[in-house]
Amino acid sequence: MIEHWGSGIQRMTAACHDRGLDTPKFEEIGTHFRVTLSAIRRHSPAKDERDQSILGALAASSESGLSTSQIAKWIGVSLRTARTRLASLVERGLVAEIGSGPQDPHRRYHLVPAP
Repeated sequence: MIEHWGSGIQRMTAACHDRGLDTPKFEEIGTHFRVTLSAIRRHSPAKDERDQSILGALAASSESGLSTSQIAKWIGVSLRTARTRLASLVERGLVAEIGSGPQDPHRRYHLVPAP
């Protein structure tokens, strides 16, 4: 538990980097401090090997997209792992999710074109 104390700044900085945002700006103001977070993406979000595999699978797929189970099979992971990774990629704006909700059996994922 103690290891989590004091790690908030590093986690905030890493989260910004992972999403392609500028590093948070920290300012000391008297006895207070201010943290400024950017909402403007300055660079491509960070992608690890598994993210790259998912993006590669989506790039190679037809225009109909891929389902969660197809992606899980393609990259050799469980459905739960695939769902978690896909949610992260959707949140970071790299993948689009088409469907009515998490339980939609026809839900498909598509690669978002680079700006």
